[in-house]
Amino acid sequence: MTTTTPAAILADRCPELATVDRFEILTPELTFELDKAAGGVGSSTGRYRLVTHFRLTGGGDEVARFAEEVVFRGPPPNRPSASADDSGALGDPGKPVDLMANGRGGWAALARLVALATGTSYYKVAAPTMISVGLGPITPAEDAFVRALYDHGMREFAVRNDLPVPLIQRWESQLDDQSVPSASLGRIGKDSMVGPDALAADGSGVTPLVPVGGGKDSALVLSVLGTRAVAFTINATAAPRRVAAAAGLKLLTATRRLDPSLRNWNQRGALNGHIPVTAVVTAISALVARAHGCSDVVLGNERSASEPTRWVHGEPVNHQWAKSLEAEDLTQAALHAVTGGRLRTFSILRPFTEVAIASGLVADEAQLGAFLSCNEAFTIWRETSQRTDATWCLNCPKCRFTSLMLAPHVTSDRFEVIFGGRPLHDPRQVDGYRELWDEESKPYECVGEMVESAAAMAELSTRPEWANAAVVQALGAEATRYAEKHQASLVSLMTPTSEHRVPEPYLGWMLDRLDPTRAG
Repeated sequence: MTTTTPAAILADRCPELATVDRFEILTPELTFELDKAAGGVGSSTGRYRLVTHFRLTGGGDEVARFAEEVVFRGPPPNRPSASADDSGALGDPGKPVDLMANGRGGWAALARLVALATGTSYYKVAAPTMISVGLGPITPAEDAFVRALYDHGMREFAVRNDLPVPLIQRWESQLDDQSVPSASLGRIGKDSMVGPDALAADGSGVTPLVPVGGGKDSALVLSVLGTRAVAFTINATAAPRRVAAAAGLKLLTATRRLDPSLRNWNQRGALNGHIPVTAVVTAISALVARAHGCSDVVLGNERSASEPTRWVHGEPVNHQWAKSLEAEDLTQAALHAVTGGRLRTFSILRPFTEVAIASGLVADEAQLGAFLSCNEAFTIWRETSQRTDATWCLNCPKCRFTSLMLAPHVTSDRFEVIFGGRPLHDPRQVDGYRELWDEESKPYECVGEMVESAAAMAELSTRPEWANAAVVQALGAEATRYAEKHQASLVSLMTPTSEHRVPEPYLGWMLDRLDPTRAG
C-alpha cells in the first residue's frame, strides 16, 4: 500500500486545509444550571452542560475552530447523590454555575478527559503532525491514554485515507509532576483501587452505570445486572430505549452535538473516517456517573475486541481498538488518576467470546425481541429506516456476524422472528459471510474473532435444521477447515478467559449466566 500525507490529499480536495500543521485541544467549559420548581424555589435536578473546544492552525494562523456540546440532566453537584465533597452554593435557579472553577470537586478533571477523547472527531479533519494539549497540566496516565487514542484509535482512519500507520505525530503537553506515575496505577482488581473496592462483595453499595447502545452486548449486561444497573445512552434512538425497557429500567440520556461546521468541512473535502467512539462514550459516561453517584462505568466489550482487524505493513489495525483490553487499561488508569480511585471502568464481558455472549442472551426472551446490532441503525447525519424503526438491514457485516453468532442457539423459526428475515438462506450473502474469517478482507466493523465466525458456521453445517441453508451449504466445509486449523469449536469457545479486569461481585454475576461449568 502506497501512503501519502494529509497535506498532499487536502491540496487537491480542500486547499483551505492544506496548510494546517497543528491541532489544539483547548480548555472545556462545564456548568450546572438548577431547574426552577414551583414558586421559583430550587429544584432537585438541573442541567449539566459541557462544551469542548478545539482549533486547527497553519503557520500560526487559525484555520478552523470547533465547539462540541454535551448536555445531560442530574442532581445538583453538591448533593450526596452526586458527591459528598462538592461544596458551595449553586446559585439561583436558572443561573449556570461554573464547575471548572478552582478544580471544583474533580469535575474539571473529568471534563478534561472528555475533551481528550472527543477531540478525535476534529483532529481527523486535517490530521496534522503537531497535537497540542492546551488543558494545563495533565497526569501521566492521561498523557498515555491520549497518545494511544490518537495512534491506535485512528489507525483505521489512516489506512482508509492512504496515510502511514502509525500516523506521524508530535505532541505538546504539560505533565503534572505531583500526580502518581501511570505505571504505578496498576490494573483494576480488588487490590488496585481506592474507593469502589471497599464495597461489599455481595454487591451492596455497587451502583453500575451501563452505557447502552442497543446491541446484543449491552442487552446482555442489563439482562444480568437487572435493577442494580443505571442504564444510560447518548443521543437516544429506538434500540437503546427498547433494551432498557426490556430490562425494566428507566434510561438516562445525554445529547452530544457535534460542531455543525464539521459536516460542512466534510462536504468540502476534509479528511474523514472512523474514530475511537467507545473512548468518547466512556469519558462522557464517567461524567454522568459522577453526577448520579454511580460507583462504576460498566461496559459490554467482549474478548474479541482485542483482535486486530487486519495487519498493515506489520502493524496491527483494529477497528475495535477503543474496546480492547489495552484501551480498557489505559482508560481505567486515566480515570483512576483524575478521580483518585472513586470511579472505575471495566468491561464485564471481557472474559467471554461472542458465541458465549449470544448463548447468554437467548435466556432472556424480552431482550431477544429488543436488541439491535445493525450498522444502518447507528448512522450520523443520515436517517435510515433501521435507525428510526429499530429494524435489521440484514445486509451489513454487523447483521451477518450477529446472526451467525445467534443461529447455533435458536431454532430457524425463532431466528426469523428475531431478525425479520433469513440471511443465511440467501445465496447473495455468501461472500459477505466468508469475509468474517478472511484474514485479508475481514470487515472494518465491530465483528468478532475470525475463529468464532468459522466455528459457528462449521457448527451450523452439522445441524440438520441449518445444513441446507444456502450460505451454510456453500461455506460449511471451508469454515470447518479454518476452525480445525485453529483448533476452535463452539464448545471450546464457551470457556471464559482469565485475561480480564472484572472485579467481584460482577464477575460472579456474569459467570452465573455464561459459564456452563457453574450450572447446577
